[in-house]
Amino acid sequence: MQEAVRDAGLRAIKQKLCMSEQEVIDFTNTLPEPLMCVVKPNDSAGSDSVFKCTTTQQAVNAFNLIHR
Repeated sequence: MQEAVRDAGLRAIKQKLCMSEQEVIDFTNTLPEPLMCVVKPNDSAGSDSVFKCTTTQQAVNAFNLIHR
């Protein structure tokens, strides 16, 4: 949905489909401080396995919990 918003020329949240811990780290390094990001499964419904993270390590831990 955010990509459709961006394609329409409107401001949208940054997002990235990460497939590895390193991609999570690289993506969080592009975000402004203080860090605020949401890590969730690509196909989640509602709030299942959704994590609000304020550090890169929290984001990596959330990624690992999702992808075990």
